[in-house]
Amino acid sequence: MDDLEFARRVSARIGELYSEAKRSQHHFPRHALIQTRALASLCCDMLYQGGGRESPMGLDEKIRALVKARLINPDTRALLHDLRRWGNAAAHPEDSLLDEGRFATLARQALASSIALLETVFRQQHGGAEVPGYAVADDGRKDELKEVCYRALLENIAADQYQVAMLLRQQWVTSVEESGAGPNAVLASFARRFEFGALEGRALDLLRYASDANYPPACYQYGLALSEGRRGEQFTALGVSLIALASRHGDIDALAWCGRSALYGLHGEPVDFARAREHLERAAAEDHPLALTLLSTMYRDGLGMAADPTAAFGLTLRAAEAGYPIGQYQAGIALYRGDGVARDEPAALAYLKRASDAGLPEARHIVGNLIRRGALPGDVGEAEQLLRSAMLRVNEAYLDLAELYMSQPQPRQWIEASRLVQAVYEKALRDHDGPIAERAFQAGPPLIARLEAAHGVMSDEERRDFVAARFMFDAEGRPFPDRDERLRVFVASTMALAQVRENGSGHEAPPRGKAGWMAGTPAIRHPAPQAPLAPVVQRVTHAKVGRNDPCPCGSGQKFKACCG
Repeated sequence: MDDLEFARRVSARIGELYSEAKRSQHHFPRHALIQTRALASLCCDMLYQGGGRESPMGLDEKIRALVKARLINPDTRALLHDLRRWGNAAAHPEDSLLDEGRFATLARQALASSIALLETVFRQQHGGAEVPGYAVADDGRKDELKEVCYRALLENIAADQYQVAMLLRQQWVTSVEESGAGPNAVLASFARRFEFGALEGRALDLLRYASDANYPPACYQYGLALSEGRRGEQFTALGVSLIALASRHGDIDALAWCGRSALYGLHGEPVDFARAREHLERAAAEDHPLALTLLSTMYRDGLGMAADPTAAFGLTLRAAEAGYPIGQYQAGIALYRGDGVARDEPAALAYLKRASDAGLPEARHIVGNLIRRGALPGDVGEAEQLLRSAMLRVNEAYLDLAELYMSQPQPRQWIEASRLVQAVYEKALRDHDGPIAERAFQAGPPLIARLEAAHGVMSDEERRDFVAARFMFDAEGRPFPDRDERLRVFVASTMALAQVRENGSGHEAPPRGKAGWMAGTPAIRHPAPQAPLAPVVQRVTHAKVGRNDPCPCGSGQKFKACCG
């Protein structure tokens, strides 16, 4: 007997889920993780009820019910929570912040955890009997992709069409990211626009085929693409209808989408708190991150119900324990402030650290500052790394990193601080972030004054870098709002100055007009020189001296015979 047969002996449905997960682990690891999460939910039903009837409760509620009834030990509880979190991450990769390559490793771990869980279920089913011996079968990794594509294209199997469509979409996303990360991002994106369009077009076609077969996940994904205008504005209403159809068939993403639309009155629908709550509660039961967040907002703000901060925090905590970094961040903030829960600073820091370790920029900003101020263990290098990565989404991180650099003794780091101040000033203006723009504007003058005072102790390389950085600030040290424009002026000025030097001092320099080589160049202020000044000689002249008048020099001779 192999592991596939053993899974079927536990339950026919469990055997199907385990077999599907095992086949998918290499080419479709996210699908495999979603299947093992479903397997964990069904195992909970069998452990709690002793049969295979599925409970309407979510997996989190099922695990808590088993713990409360003392039907599972800590090891089994840990297995169930792992399968829950890994499945959540696979279903919502944009919220889990996991790299795509990480899912293959998690899929292997999930299969090992699943078979251990099945052994527990088998022993309970058979009154503690020994698990029969079985061998782990070959996973057939070489042929699964080929077989899925065959079934999708030639047999028109909706589930396989959906899987291939999502694989093509992932290839499209990866191609876009790779072209955007290169040195010539715009040119690369333009050159590959037909490749991108072809990949997206094929993915949408497959989603349409699966949607025509009423496969709920495909109805949602294709409807979402249409609602966003991916195939023209004339199909947006059809997209909304497809998402509504998917929600009626119980698709979790569609339920969350419809709940959000009802909560805010989107897509031509009226605001309907009761309908929003109904959809969001169904999606939140399956750990949908958006549903948990929006439902928490409804409880906190009392939308369609009495305000209940405690219930709001409970939903936030569920999102945190479901493995979502944004939930861990929000739980940390609530625990630190005491919103809906007793204030608990150690627990708050622990949740913030988990969110930071997962890569959430907002959490990395807070943790980086806590390390910088000594509230958390870590060195300057770690704080610098966290603040720099937080700059992806948090404008304030620019200024906090600049302050960190200004606390260091080397002018090189002060120069980098000036670059950050100018960059965030420009970005904050573009983002209409008034407080950060004002803070950057006020930070410029003292920073530039400090750099100018240190000009004499800078190395030649630091002086060159300082000149370029100083060019981004006006004469008073205030940052300019357009770095690209200043760079164009700087390059033109440098080239013109080089031309003047090449031609020699006997040639006339270009005019100092708006296009002149020194146009807009802020003066660098230096300390006053210490050497004594040369004596001042004043020459006195008269308005007009006659040729026969005495010479003004005092020689006693006539002007025409002396200085005239």
